[in-house]
Amino acid sequence: MSNRDGIYLVGNKHINVLVNSLLSEDFDNEEGLKSLAEFGQTLTDENLRSYNYRYNEEITGILPFVFTRVEPVSSVQLFKACSCYEHNSSALPDYKKSKAANIIHEIRSRAIRRLPGYEVAKWHIE
Repeated sequence: MSNRDGIYLVGNKHINVLVNSLLSEDFDNEEGLKSLAEFGQTLTDENLRSYNYRYNEEITGILPFVFTRVEPVSSVQLFKACSCYEHNSSALPDYKKSKAANIIHEIRSRAIRRLPGYEVAKWHIE
């Protein structure tokens, strides 16, 4: 969907792109993959909570998140996917303190560190 005015429930593939970006040696084992699945469910739940709040709905039940590996996307696409997720999941006043917000922050931070030239750039500029 491209509706930027309203908010909607973000799809499983979109959330898989987000959590797959965290896949690394730290997560490439059974326990790590379980953590990624939990992160995906957290993002899904926060999105539903935001949707319900924004539209004064009471959709209940858990929308199941199913973790699957997906092909990596470019850093630019990942930044855009994070922005889309936040647009659709940050309606609640407490979003910035949520676990979902922390996950999105970590995804963005890792994407920044993967940008070409980041590792060789100066830390402090004099």
